[in-house]
Amino acid sequence: MLFLAIFGVSLQAAAPTTTFAYLTSSLSYEVQLHQVDPLNPDAVIAPISIALPAKHDLSQAAFSPDGKRIAMWLRSEEYFELYLYQLGTSALDKMGQFPVWDPSGDFFDSRSIALNWSPDSRYVAFNSYDGTAINTYLLNVGDLGLVTAITGIAYNSLTGGFPLALAWSGDSTRLALVEDECHNVDIGLLCSNAIHAITIPDFKPIVQIKTEGTICHLQWSPDNRYISFERECDLNMIFYYSDVYLLSVAQGSIQRLTHLSTPSDDSFSWDNTYATARSSIWYDANTLLLGTATAKRAPVQTMPVAETAIYHPKTGRAAKLGDDVAVGWVRNPISGEFAYAAAPVTGIDGLGFSSGAGFIRIATFDGEQLSVVAQMSQPDLFRYDLKWSFDGRFVSFSNIASQGYTYSFLDKSTGEVTHFDTSLQSDFGSGWIEKSP
Repeated sequence: MLFLAIFGVSLQAAAPTTTFAYLTSSLSYEVQLHQVDPLNPDAVIAPISIALPAKHDLSQAAFSPDGKRIAMWLRSEEYFELYLYQLGTSALDKMGQFPVWDPSGDFFDSRSIALNWSPDSRYVAFNSYDGTAINTYLLNVGDLGLVTAITGIAYNSLTGGFPLALAWSGDSTRLALVEDECHNVDIGLLCSNAIHAITIPDFKPIVQIKTEGTICHLQWSPDNRYISFERECDLNMIFYYSDVYLLSVAQGSIQRLTHLSTPSDDSFSWDNTYATARSSIWYDANTLLLGTATAKRAPVQTMPVAETAIYHPKTGRAAKLGDDVAVGWVRNPISGEFAYAAAPVTGIDGLGFSSGAGFIRIATFDGEQLSVVAQMSQPDLFRYDLKWSFDGRFVSFSNIASQGYTYSFLDKSTGEVTHFDTSLQSDFGSGWIEKSP
């Protein structure tokens, strides 16, 4: 157990109302739900056994934001099946069944992986295959068993389109979808993306717009007027280029917000700059916080420059907030503070910018500057899987090392830091749940 300095935080705190949980899977068609007390991780808490249907394995799980349910993908030889586990009653209910579209591989990949809870825990949006096409579906948790296809887009390995990333608005009334489209041309396969936005639960289209390149990290502004995203995400692997754009929902137009690498006219070029927008989050309807890194590569390669900055999309004003790259932003659901990983950039490796030891920080933001109120050091910031407990007290951080996953917890109320080491080499799903009486 480690105690770190905190800034202006009371050291007295009530007993927590939430506990951290993670899932493991066995060969006997059973899932174990393990609980960890963030104040005393070494305390022994008997795991909860969840019996699965025969010949079914757990592929992936997602905890609801209110800590009351877990959505699970189970896989048999022929189907992917969506189940919902109720933590209060221990009921495991089947919600839907979908064919395995590629028997030699797994449908879930880094972009199409999708069990996306709405912020209010009423819906789960996901992508799956119905036998002829990959669609996006919506599970209405309030009406168990009601799974509705949002859109059907014919998918072919070389032509057509299929859905990728999904993004909920903060009020759970809108859903944005990234559609990938690839076509054969003379020089090979040309791919582009389109953004679709619809209302929930009636599926009325709001906006649809195509854009060149691959896009990722969609986020709705708090007033639902804009969708921010990054472009050329996949190409980061080649020459480290990524900028932030804004989609105006009402106008159906795209505005480039940052100019980290290519010229302001948005033309593509192999210029002399490595640059990437690493992570961003909306503070209010006109304030976007962003972590970036840039470095010259010619004629002489320079060391990267890390920066966290504030952008005002409506006025174009920008200001520097810090000398680290702030990544993995998450916002406290109760009090609004930000948690993020502050990663110093130490060099450039084959996959992009490399970072060394850094900090997990909790900070307030007054519209002009970040003020750190608590932090914990981390020797390796390869992963940025931060989660706030739904009562707003704890931030969890998971990291993978050679010996397995480590879950760390930072208590906002006291600044206390605790750790829980496991031998797990994979994470089927983890999150915060209501503490048992």
